[in-house]
Amino acid sequence: MPEINVDVDVDVDVVDFLDECSTSEIEEVMEWLDENDYSIQRSLNIEKDIDEDLIKLINCISITTEDEELIKEIASRYA
Repeated sequence: MPEINVDVDVDVDVVDFLDECSTSEIEEVMEWLDENDYSIQRSLNIEKDIDEDLIKLINCISITTEDEELIKEIASRYA
């Protein structure tokens, strides 16, 4: 029997596609994005160095009240 190849364009909404994905399929998508150097930081144009700074803040045992208020103020801008 002869092989038939058909080229078809399919327009699928990304959100609809992802909504139908299982958890493992979403993890595959995330792995692909990571392997292909797509990241939240890249899409938001955030410098990668900020990751290290945020980790320092997370691991900080004691910060001043003023620093805590500043962090809360900055975070509230994005809530």
